[in-house]
Amino acid sequence: MMERFRTWHEILMERLSDPEDVIGYLEVSLEEYLDDGDKAFFLKGIKNVIEAQGGILNVSKQTGIDPRFLSDVVNNGSMPPFHILRSIFTSFGAVSH
Repeated sequence: MMERFRTWHEILMERLSDPEDVIGYLEVSLEEYLDDGDKAFFLKGIKNVIEAQGGILNVSKQTGIDPRFLSDVVNNGSMPPFHILRSIFTSFGAVSH
């Protein structure tokens, strides 16, 4: 029987279920975006965190952000306004109130 290896995505989702790992991951994503302006990488980071934290509905409840708006951010690749980013980061402890 051949051993099944976990994918990188499976490992990432497991790691991002830990709030401390979420904070570090979001901070690195933001730093990379500020350094090189790679919006796609930054938005992928937010999308990964939302997925690992139980999906759009769960994160919507946690952040107080309308789930339809979060869905647009995740699926359309549009940069959310600063106050929305701040809500996401604050809800995971990456930014102090």
